[in-house]
Amino acid sequence: MKEQQITLFVDTGKESINALEGVIHIPNGVNIHDVSIGNSSILIWVSRPVVDKEKETITFSGITPGGFSGKSPVLTLSGEIGPEDLYGFTFSEVKALRNDGQATMVPAKLSFSQSQTKSDTEMPEPFRVIIAKSNEIFNGKSFISFEAQDKGSGVDHYEFASTGLIRPRDSEWQVITSPYELGEKDLFKQVFVKAVDESGNYRVVSTPGTYWYATVLIGLIIIICLASYLRKFFSSRS
Repeated sequence: MKEQQITLFVDTGKESINALEGVIHIPNGVNIHDVSIGNSSILIWVSRPVVDKEKETITFSGITPGGFSGKSPVLTLSGEIGPEDLYGFTFSEVKALRNDGQATMVPAKLSFSQSQTKSDTEMPEPFRVIIAKSNEIFNGKSFISFEAQDKGSGVDHYEFASTGLIRPRDSEWQVITSPYELGEKDLFKQVFVKAVDESGNYRVVSTPGTYWYATVLIGLIIIICLASYLRKFFSSRS
């Protein structure tokens, strides 16, 4: 059977919601190869949708600060899905919360529609890398937190590197998740995070480590002192 894509939509009518969760029950004989969240109205996933092949379900939960309303995409499934399977998916434990700050539950209808396949050539959207400390995380040691959005194919993974004054080499990147604990040496360097989407497009964002500016200042002082010494040395020989 040819690979097909279908998109799950939520319809809230005139209600604005900021949280949605539920369980998708996959029909017998349907083989799901991939779950994409690139075009989702959900911005922050509490439980990222993943196929449970044993239970033949997909459980998801997420929030969208500011809310959204009407008919909006949630996720896209790719796999061996026939036209007759489109209406075979069922849903349970569906909860939608009104965007009123009171966690008020409102009706929400879930349904699948055939997807329009298109290539993704856009990099993930700009995002921030924040350095912080907390007694509840990594025993009070410094860490970075970050979250990128990609409206094309969705963010696949993140990579990390830290360097002095130059961009990281390809061999220096390592796959990480947020939050990520920083080593002591990282605090004296420039910290880089790369968000890579499912189509291979990526965006790199950097932020200075806590003591990076002090490192640069010391380096400049050393260079100025060395230049001054060399100037005097060569002047005395002339």
